[in-house]
Amino acid sequence: TGGQQAMGAAFGQAVIGALPAPWLQAPAKSDNSWRLTFGGVSGTAHSLERAPFMAGPWTVLTNIVLGPLGRTSYDDQNAPGTGAFYRVIRP
Repeated sequence: TGGQQAMGAAFGQAVIGALPAPWLQAPAKSDNSWRLTFGGVSGTAHSLERAPFMAGPWTVLTNIVLGPLGRTSYDDQNAPGTGAFYRVIRP
């Protein structure tokens, strides 16, 4: 049983690794927040992260499973005033 589970987990990781990378549009100012539109393959989990520097530390803003359209938006209402970096990853 353990071998079958290991094979299934390895197959799942191989499929995830073959999926196209998620995308993130340039942030757009929306009232007092920044609107972040991002997407990827529908049905897959994604994390949107923010950091003060490119090297981090990265903070998770939201985790989401993308719906049938494969895209969504998030409003960062607590964006720092001095600038930030954003990224979308598939955990």
